[in-house]
Amino acid sequence: MTKWWYAEGDQPKGPVNTDKIRQLFQAEEIGAETKVWRDGLESWQPLGELGGLKALEAEDNSSDLQEEAFEKARALAATTWPRFFARILDLFFEALIQGTTAGIMLGVLMNCFYPFSITLAMAIGWLVVFYPILMIIDGLIFAIFGNTPGKALLGLKVTTLEGESLSRSRYMRRNFAVLVKGLGLFVPFVNLATLCFQFQRLSRGKQASYDELNGWMVSSRPLGKVRIAILMLLALGVLVGLAMIPYRSLLDL
Repeated sequence: MTKWWYAEGDQPKGPVNTDKIRQLFQAEEIGAETKVWRDGLESWQPLGELGGLKALEAEDNSSDLQEEAFEKARALAATTWPRFFARILDLFFEALIQGTTAGIMLGVLMNCFYPFSITLAMAIGWLVVFYPILMIIDGLIFAIFGNTPGKALLGLKVTTLEGESLSRSRYMRRNFAVLVKGLGLFVPFVNLATLCFQFQRLSRGKQASYDELNGWMVSSRPLGKVRIAILMLLALGVLVGLAMIPYRSLLDL
């Protein structure tokens, strides 16, 4: 609920809610000329210039609706691990698209590129260096299909607090917010701090800081048996693929 301060002589009084302001006005302890202030106003303004009590009540109702939206976001908030695994799956699909495209192009130019590109160290380096490109691919997938594969499989969706889908530009802005405030630009120790901070927020049922700040939310819905089966098969496939990387590298050498 909005908190207000009002001037009594040269002394500020408050904070009080809109009901208290109404009572003071009805008791003629304050009037239209009384200066008031709340967070968001650039300066103290006479109550009459703000439109009187009706304007204050409208702002108070708007604040209540915003608080209600935050409560809804908290109730539907996706928990830590579904978000983590959705991100991993998305990165896997997107890296596959990027890696295949780049591998074909570079393989034509440099025959020695392909064998070394599949080592685990090169895979990790590729992910860090080209992560922004992956986020662009992620944004394009979201713009075309309305969601990404990992989030869709885990029943997650990124929306506004009102449940509206994000535009492509806002979704891209969110992706780079994840890169900075979630992954700490992959800077050692900085990324550990940002990951721990966001993990703590999600563990308490909150949205990530970059989502809450911009009025976005990641909601979740229950998974059906079919999705669970698909996820188990995908997880098994990823594990087998990762286990095969060292052996494939040895064979190519």
